[in-house]
Amino acid sequence: MKEHQDYEIRIHGHCNGNEPRDIITLGTSTNYFESDPGNVRKTGSAKELTELRAEAARRYLGAQGISMERILTKGEGGKMMVYPQTSVYANYNDRIEVEIIRH
Repeated sequence: MKEHQDYEIRIHGHCNGNEPRDIITLGTSTNYFESDPGNVRKTGSAKELTELRAEAARRYLGAQGISMERILTKGEGGKMMVYPQTSVYANYNDRIEVEIIRH
């Protein structure tokens, strides 16, 4: 993706339901896959969680050398669930979807 400047990336964050919840954000941390003293814990909406989830993926791709200007994010909240909220598969509603679009 670094070499292919004619592609844009869109990252969509999703979650299970629309209830407020505890959120752990990267804060000042750059450890994308583990806890870090720079992480911040707070309570927020499902929409905010999914926006932060998509932004964390964007920051990760930027750290890998992909131009941040080519990466757009959107938090969908819990409005596009794949499975019912109480299903045994409900954890699959917590996800990131990545679109690669050629211009």
